Amino acid sequence: MNHRGPDALSYIVDSVIVLGHVRLDIIDSDGGGQPFIKYNKELIYNGEIYNYLEIAEKIKKSTKFKSQSDTEVLFEVLNQHGKDGLKLLNGDWAFALYDRNEH
Repeated sequence: MNHRGPDALSYIVDSVIVLGHVRLDIIDSDGGGQPFIKYNKELIYNGEIYNYLEIAEKIKKSTKFKSQSDTEVLFEVLNQHGKDGLKLLNGDWAFALYDRNEH
């Protein structure tokens, strides 16, 4: 998988799960790193959300963004709307969201 993401390699490791991620830096090389961690939840994500700037604009009143990445927009959409929030997004992606409190 290293050829798919030569810029970074990371893992989420807990007593019940191990998830790996390789990254190809395209958008926000500093703020888009993964796993993206906030609120004791961890997101690994691959893909592109075409309308992430539009979605970020809609939800910026209810959250403080620390990056310019579509990764953080996906995280906030999932955090605020759960899986129903996926209906707001236009793109192609795969992701795993892990909640350390809930396992």
